[in-house]
Amino acid sequence: MARRIYTIAGRAGTVIITDSKKNENGKGALYTYKDENQNTQLCAIKALNDILEIVPRPSQMRFDQPVVFLLPRFIEFLRYEDTRKVWVTTGCKKNGEEVAPELLTEVKRLDENVKQLSNNIQLFGQRGLKSQMFIDYRDATWKIVDSMVPAPERVSAVDAY
Repeated sequence: MARRIYTIAGRAGTVIITDSKKNENGKGALYTYKDENQNTQLCAIKALNDILEIVPRPSQMRFDQPVVFLLPRFIEFLRYEDTRKVWVTTGCKKNGEEVAPELLTEVKRLDENVKQLSNNIQLFGQRGLKSQMFIDYRDATWKIVDSMVPAPERVSAVDAY
């Protein structure tokens, strides 16, 4: 069985998830999510939860290799159980800042999904990847995002004033 990899990327309230599993046309799947308030972080966590909820639980099926999720910078910190626990138990981030109610609900949902899936999934941050296969999936996914929602133009600090 080939490794199953979901890669998440997004900007300006638009999030996509690419799935490495090939369909009958030899292409992977692409899921698109949008948040009307342009909250990319919330949209990405909702999207991640949606996919996690369709992954079979270990009580239903055990995989030879866990399903891999490559998380973007703006949610990768939630791959750590201790970070999720702080958010879930206190309703605040580690810096003491209160978590918005809708975001907190999704983080609780994420925490429960990750607990239930245990050894059937692996969560990795996209920064610092060493596997060329993971890097290729990450780069391809971000190219799709760039075509859908162009990155803001960078302005030199010298020219900004």
